[in-house]
Amino acid sequence: MNKILSLIIFAGLTVAVVAQEAPVPPAPPEKTRQMEMMAIWRLTEKLKLTTEQAETFFPMMREHKDQIRLIDKERRELAYNMLEKAERGENIPDKEFRKLVDEITGLGKRKIDIRVDYLNQLEGLLTNTQRVKLLVFEDQFRNELKKNVFDRRAKAESNKRMMGKYKRDAKRY
Repeated sequence: MNKILSLIIFAGLTVAVVAQEAPVPPAPPEKTRQMEMMAIWRLTEKLKLTTEQAETFFPMMREHKDQIRLIDKERRELAYNMLEKAERGENIPDKEFRKLVDEITGLGKRKIDIRVDYLNQLEGLLTNTQRVKLLVFEDQFRNELKKNVFDRRAKAESNKRMMGKYKRDAKRY
């Protein structure tokens, strides 16, 4: 009886472990690097940068992006720490909530200030036309990527449906 109970418990645990969804892994570094390279290529093309401009512009851009990443990381940590507290069912006093809102708002303002300073630093390097294009580039690039992903998924779904309705013979002539 003891062996049967142990076997049932083992089988149940095995099924429970196998049935769980695997966590989504972060993007592999090579994919991230490819995306960055594509963004740089598209930005160079969009702004029509000269070699001299590119030599100065891209190190400044990297430094700016690093500063923004640090602010975003800090903001996420603040929010997730409070979220964990809320999910544990702990009471969050008004004072603590207001402090969180003020800190996150302050980080947002700091991010805007860093962005404005960065655009002002580019004044002698880029033309106003190039700076305007730079202002909207990131949003346009992100929207374009989303559209491409959406289109690919829609096409894949369409292909799946087509394969179900109109199956071809295995032979191709």
